[in-house]
Amino acid sequence: SNVTLKGGNIDSTFGGANVSGEVQTANIQTLVEQVDDLVHNSQLLVNNLYGGNNAGGLTVSPNVTIQGGNIKNIYGGGNKAEVPTTNVLIEKGTIGNVYGGGNEATVQTDTKLVINGGNITTNVYGGGNEGTVTQNTNVKIVNASIGGSVYAGGNGTTAIVFGNTKIQIEGNTVVGTTESLSPRSGCVFGGG
Repeated sequence: SNVTLKGGNIDSTFGGANVSGEVQTANIQTLVEQVDDLVHNSQLLVNNLYGGNNAGGLTVSPNVTIQGGNIKNIYGGGNKAEVPTTNVLIEKGTIGNVYGGGNEATVQTDTKLVINGGNITTNVYGGGNEGTVTQNTNVKIVNASIGGSVYAGGNGTTAIVFGNTKIQIEGNTVVGTTESLSPRSGCVFGGG
């Protein structure tokens, strides 16, 4: 499947199927025009964006590419639907939370999350939200602004990473704000 979002106000977007079914490759992408070097993120408003399926079935190869928009939560995997692996690339846009994994869903092998620009207003997680990663998480952040903290693992007591976690931060990346209070925000964690 190929999903391209250029505008609108959307509650949830999935690269895969609803409830059941198998999707071999899901490419989900946001493209928002850039005018005078200012991205008009308000043209595209999304509450939840998932690379995988919703509530069952399987997306074999979910790919998420963000090139603009205002997105509350991004999940590389599915919503209560597992995926073998995830691949998330963020280049611009305003995003609340980013999860390399899924929401209450397993990633069977590795997660890959690359943030190469953009404004993350809350937190970045290499793993899932209350979802496990059976092998490794890989997070790379370059020239981005993170308002909260960065976690190589997941969010929640059931967000276990069974392999290794890796974070690489480069360039002019800023984690936290002038009001950040450690350990609540402005921190980088090797775990969840």
